Amino acid sequence: MEGEVRYGELSFDPSFLFARHGAGAELRFTRSERALLLAFTRHPRTVLTRNQLLDAIAGSGSDATDRSIDFLINRLRAKLGDSARAPVLIATQYGEGYVWIADPVHAEPRPGGSSSSVPSRASRGWPHRGLRGGS
Repeated sequence: MEGEVRYGELSFDPSFLFARHGAGAELRFTRSERALLLAFTRHPRTVLTRNQLLDAIAGSGSDATDRSIDFLINRLRAKLGDSARAPVLIATQYGEGYVWIADPVHAEPRPGGSSSSVPSRASRGWPHRGLRGGS
């Protein structure tokens, strides 16, 4: 995909309308899922409260509840193949909200002209202190 954004084996198109897991089938996202993905990836490793996520999907003053966010996060995790107990993309910060913990993967040119995907940082896991993976 031209201009794709990669996190691990997932390749997203720049607008987060769809993604592909490796060479697998294409994933399509709802408007709300896309809004969450955009909010998370614009604020990586930052706790986003349920209210902030509600504002991202429905705008200020919406009558949606914070439980709507929990349901949507669980649905998004299932679609992305992420686990609440051992998260790779979205971690739960209990009593606060959710955190996007994945680092982007960048294609770097190799000496022979081909490119390989290399994590943007050394393979350091999310510091799980204080985090648990449930929802």
